[in-house]
Amino acid sequence: MKKEVIFVDDEEDLLELYYDLFQEESFSVKIFSDPTKALTYINENSPNLLFIDFRMPKLNGIELRDKINKDITSYLITGELDLKDTDKFVAVLKKPLSTAIIEELIEKHL
Repeated sequence: MKKEVIFVDDEEDLLELYYDLFQEESFSVKIFSDPTKALTYINENSPNLLFIDFRMPKLNGIELRDKINKDITSYLITGELDLKDTDKFVAVLKKPLSTAIIEELIEKHL
């Protein structure tokens, strides 16, 4: 089975950039602009790595991660300072975020 990386962010232009930059033959990239659709997909499948934006409509990134019923390596991406309840994330990645950092993390975990 092909490994899978998921990006969840309400900024569709950014999601398309992530898809274009990181889609490879060795793993697949899925993008979601709606956190509730992402939640359904994630809980029904077994992705290997998640990158979740904090500030989104409907659910923020922490609320989304709390509703995921699987142990999946997850990173929170945010420009916010002093967030609480981020313990389900490997790390909090601060914006502006270099794509090189994401690439390093994908290589590390996949």
